[in-house]
Amino acid sequence: MTTISETWAVLGHMDYDIRLLEPHRRALRLGMNVELDLFGYPAWTNENFLHFPTDSQRVSALIQLASEGFADQLLISHDVCQKIQLMSRGGFSYAHIPSHIAPLFAALGAPADLFSRITVDTPRRLLGWAPD
Repeated sequence: MTTISETWAVLGHMDYDIRLLEPHRRALRLGMNVELDLFGYPAWTNENFLHFPTDSQRVSALIQLASEGFADQLLISHDVCQKIQLMSRGGFSYAHIPSHIAPLFAALGAPADLFSRITVDTPRRLLGWAPD
């Protein structure tokens, strides 16, 4: 029988509401991977998006979960999927995470290796690119 911990399940869009991290902790304890993938989104103030956390709140949540032992189960993304998100249209674009989020990890007191673990090591392992 396959258990969740033997799979590479990734729960995406887990940053709609991060005021309480218990749903995240529950998934992580079950062996799932949790992705906060709306960094830089949205940059506008439509009433449908007022509940979205800021990027600094997302990073703070990741630091908290990592401090609880879940660092190797966390992932991030920017979820660029609309033209308005492209730099040519006034959005943050694909460079947002390396340009703005990486320094935010350091500014908020994350361990030095946390950004690399979340953006390089975990995706490499989950995609089967990690050396055996």
